Amino acid sequence: MCFFFRKKKRETFFMEMQKALEELRQKGLTTVLLRDRKRIDRFAGKLNVDQVPESKDPEQALREYVCDKPISPAEVLYIGNSTLHREEAASVGVDFGMVLWNGGSVKHIKATWYFTSPREMVYTLCG
Repeated sequence: MCFFFRKKKRETFFMEMQKALEELRQKGLTTVLLRDRKRIDRFAGKLNVDQVPESKDPEQALREYVCDKPISPAEVLYIGNSTLHREEAASVGVDFGMVLWNGGSVKHIKATWYFTSPREMVYTLCG
């Protein structure tokens, strides 16, 4: 999973994301943070994700994760907020979930799922 944050509501958003990721883990989903090392080092600890791949290239990290685990690409959902993230997901053959809480119009980006909030993400994925 890949998440981005706006500065002005960062603390509230971290609390929402922590709760959402904890609920996903309680439902048996594994959370993985893919992005550059700066963001990973800054956010992974706060969000308490299950795994942080070592690769600096998100696409390569995703590819390695899918290949190294006893899972199929159909069991992976890459969540992000840009066409780059959608392209990374497509290159590995996994579904893409688009976050809409960053603002701006992104509905033109083709995704399997669109999420307006961390809470909606949990509800959509886990019911």
